[in-house]
This record gives sequence, structure tokens and C-alpha cells, in this order.
Amino acid sequence: MRVSRSPLSLAAAACLALTAPPAVESATRTANFIVRVNVVSDCTISATALDFGTLTLTPAGVLAADMTSSSQILVTCTPLAPYEIALNAGTGSGSTIAARNMDNGAGATVPYQLYTANDFATIWGDGANTTSTVGETGTGSQQTFTVHGRINPPLPSQPPVGSYSSIVTATITY
Repeated sequence: MRVSRSPLSLAAAACLALTAPPAVESATRTANFIVRVNVVSDCTISATALDFGTLTLTPAGVLAADMTSSSQILVTCTPLAPYEIALNAGTGSGSTIAARNMDNGAGATVPYQLYTANDFATIWGDGANTTSTVGETGTGSQQTFTVHGRINPPLPSQPPVGSYSSIVTATITY
């Protein structure tokens, strides 16, 4: 038995063969990648002025009693971030952390010291030698630290009348 095909049916079959997708097996490959973030702590620090006011000498040119004053260091750090606050020697002529000075810009000085507490027992410095820093852990809220200052009699010499100052830098390490 012979099957005859019409030219039309052959053309239809050819069109179907051309439009049908070829039978292909699909394949997949994977790749892994790392997603990262580095979380760091942050702190802000500011300070108020420590002003001893007016130093009055006796008629003999000596300071009769201690002069004390205080200022505030304000710190806000990321919660749970440990930090330390150090104070440098200041800019007064001849200042060291162990022996801070205010000066009048002409070489005359008035000695003073900064302490961690109002018992004036521990010098607030950079942690070297016999000085201490003050440390805490951040809360996310502002924390306040008091700097206690003292001018001790007797002064090494009678300072000339005038204004005396020193700029102390408070550094926070976290």
C-alpha cells in the first residue's frame, strides 16, 4: 500500500519542524558570595571651660589658700563601646602632665593641676607614669565626667598681674 502525501501536508510538517523548540537538556551552575558589613563604634566628646576665677595674692605676694574649680567633659558613645578619656599637658609654657602651667603669653606662668576626683589624689593625664585616664562603657546617651582643677600654694614665684590660660586637649579612644 502506498501512501501519498500532498505537497501541502509536507509543507505543514516542515513548518512545524522549524518552529518546534529543539529538545535540549537544561543545566544549572551555582556560585556563592559573601555579604559583609563592618560595625564600628562611634563617640563624640566636648568640654566646658575650667575657670579658676580671680587669683588674689596676699600683700606679701603669696596665694593664701588652694583655688579649685571644675569643668565637664561630655561623651556620647555607641552602646557597649568601651572608651578611655586622656588629657594632655596643655599649652601653657613649660607644661608637662605632672606639672601643668597656665601662661600669660609673655613667659610668666601659674601652675595648676587636673584631677579625676575632688579628693585631688589622682592626676588626670594620659595614663603614663603616675597619671590616670578615665574610662567607661558607652550607653548611647550622654555621659558627664568632672575634671577637678586646683592651684596649690605656695606659688613658685609671684606672677605678674594679667590673664593666664592653657588649652588642654581631651582625647577619647574607643
